[in-house]
Amino acid sequence: MWQIYNRAFSTWLVGTNLLFRPRLTKNNHFGYNIGIVSDKEPTMWYVYDKQSTRIQRTVKTAAAAKAWITREHKRHLAGSIAYRFHGICNDGPLFQFGYADAGYFHQHIEKTETKRNLMTGKEFTQPVNTPRACDPSSELYWSM
Repeated sequence: MWQIYNRAFSTWLVGTNLLFRPRLTKNNHFGYNIGIVSDKEPTMWYVYDKQSTRIQRTVKTAAAAKAWITREHKRHLAGSIAYRFHGICNDGPLFQFGYADAGYFHQHIEKTETKRNLMTGKEFTQPVNTPRACDPSSELYWSM
């Protein structure tokens, strides 16, 4: 059975590394922002796209990650026609991005992709966030 611990409007699910923060949307709908926290103090946090798991931003704290997502969402709302006329916004960075500490992200969240080595033709798998300079399927890797 999971235990729940409340502190300053945040809810920790004891026995896991999940942090739920309640929020109200513009239309007074109730929702949660979910953050993932590891046991030891993380040194780096990633803001990542939830579908592709590509890293969008690297920051030092969870608060900075959440603030970046919020700023991007406000920038998105400024250009949203549906939000201006109807007050509705069900897309954008607030729903598209997640954040996690670096260790947890690489162990549990990051997806892999299958590619073909440019020189040998053999298939291999690698994380989606591998830079081109470290990717054997790119010409940049072999020209360095």
